[in-house]
Amino acid sequence: MMELPAGVRMNFITHWYTALPQTLTWAAPGDAEDIFQFDTAGDGQTTLAPVPGSNIGSFGRGIKAGDLNTFLQQYSNTFGNQLTPAGQALVSAGLFTQTQLQQLCAVTPSLTPVGNCASAEPQLQLASAPSGNIGNDAFFTFDLRLGWAARPVRKWERFRIEPQAAFYNLFNRHNYNGPDALLAGTLDGGSTSVNGATKATRLPLLTGLGSGVFALGAPRSMEFGFKATF
Repeated sequence: MMELPAGVRMNFITHWYTALPQTLTWAAPGDAEDIFQFDTAGDGQTTLAPVPGSNIGSFGRGIKAGDLNTFLQQYSNTFGNQLTPAGQALVSAGLFTQTQLQQLCAVTPSLTPVGNCASAEPQLQLASAPSGNIGNDAFFTFDLRLGWAARPVRKWERFRIEPQAAFYNLFNRHNYNGPDALLAGTLDGGSTSVNGATKATRLPLLTGLGSGVFALGAPRSMEFGFKATF
């Protein structure tokens, strides 16, 4: 807040945030057999646990958008087409061999599925990120308010009037991926997922207006006001 000559007042506030991280997970369809494909921890969870080789919040931190395909290839080489603990239990019991389970698609997703998995179970075909893929956006906004305080009647010393003009997101920076609009961490290749989003598909994740002008980081808006003090 600054008091300038001739009764001019200027207030401004700016926010700078780094991009929020995301956890890489599977987009399991919710079927009973998912434990043979996605339950790599053996705890019955098929959609919540991070993809093997990553951790909670890895995307945007240890794994950048430009490194995602490298990570997916490393995952596929190390963990793809492998048995989960549920599948290993069937092999240990002598009910199936690993090869039989691979042919039945009862193995972890991979960039290069074995047998007929690509056609029989499409969700097992792990998709590479497209050219120009993006990560979650960083955040910046700059809000400015200008006012002019005047004393129109000299004998009323306490009476002041102050016309004001406020500019929210003055530089009109488009902010994407607020806390409730992150790229989806599920590796399903969707248009707003970490391995499917590009600049051309992220428009639905643009920060927009909320109630009136109170929406931090929304496209530029202006507000005019008048203040009287007596």
